[in-house]
Amino acid sequence: ASNDLLCQATKLSSALTSGLFCGPVPNSAEVSDSSSSDPKHRVAPRMFKHVIGHDHVDFKTGQQQDAAQYFQYLLEKLDRAELGAGERLKSKDGSDSVLTTSHLFSYKTESRLVCETDQLIKYKESPAETMLSLRIPMSKATTPDVEMPDLKKQKSEESGEEDKEKKVVPTVTFEACLDEWSASTTIDDLRWPHLQNSISSATTRSRFVNFPRYLLVHMQRYEIGDDWQPRKIEVNIDVPEEISLQELKGTGPQEGEKLVPEETEGGGEATSAPAAPTIDEGALGQLMDMGFTMNGCKRALTAVGGSNVEAAMNWVFEHSTDPDFNDPLPEGGAGAQESASSDSGVDEGVV
Repeated sequence: ASNDLLCQATKLSSALTSGLFCGPVPNSAEVSDSSSSDPKHRVAPRMFKHVIGHDHVDFKTGQQQDAAQYFQYLLEKLDRAELGAGERLKSKDGSDSVLTTSHLFSYKTESRLVCETDQLIKYKESPAETMLSLRIPMSKATTPDVEMPDLKKQKSEESGEEDKEKKVVPTVTFEACLDEWSASTTIDDLRWPHLQNSISSATTRSRFVNFPRYLLVHMQRYEIGDDWQPRKIEVNIDVPEEISLQELKGTGPQEGEKLVPEETEGGGEATSAPAAPTIDEGALGQLMDMGFTMNGCKRALTAVGGSNVEAAMNWVFEHSTDPDFNDPLPEGGAGAQESASSDSGVDEGVV
């Protein structure tokens, strides 16, 4: 049972929900720190951690890990174990269907693209995702008053250095990050099958097709610096206690909208697939100089048109945790964007 992921996950869930570890600390318990209520006899989930990361080059170590990458890896392993459990996870109603853990976090998005040439509209639904990745718009950041006394750093008794001002960290609201994600953007050099695969710009915006039971949000705290090197953004995110996302719910095609002809789009799909964007060798070299693999850089450039280094870098930060990020592109380069997300099920009960 030590290598059984479902068994270890059940033990961990039972420990968290049973209340056995939530009682007062016994007087006989040995406490490691007199200022803490954490006794030594409480058990850490080491077996659970081992069964998750024992076959991963990074997660099997005790080093600091990326939380978003670890969580997506955890969901992937749980899904694989649950789908292969057979009779162990048979539904109460006797059906063979298994609801995996990832369906609790699964959602889809809808992209509305408007062709700049003829103003025809195309709706595109993304594969299921389990984590919403948001860029941080630093242009909307606010900074506190630097003259406030609590922003002054006290003199260090050990070093004897002179007083220095505490570094002022700007703040961005969570609503501003959502607005940045949902705002309309322009895509250059997009091929349109109904225009005989000619290239035209498009305006696009994203909306939710459904809302998951639990929405996980990943803040993109890295950006490209002036030296073309990734750097961490020092910023606080102001998150309210209650958030309404109803305005971000997609509505699909509306009455009066002129849509891209479906038959033309379907017929031209086979011919447009090989016409992947040409990857700029200079842009590829810049991305590889930042430490990413060739396959990952090719996927990023293919997804953004082939030459935009900054857009490709943002794509890398958003998709670097994908399981196929370092895999070779499919034949013709098609499907790079579609393969960036998992095929997790969607909980239709919370749509």
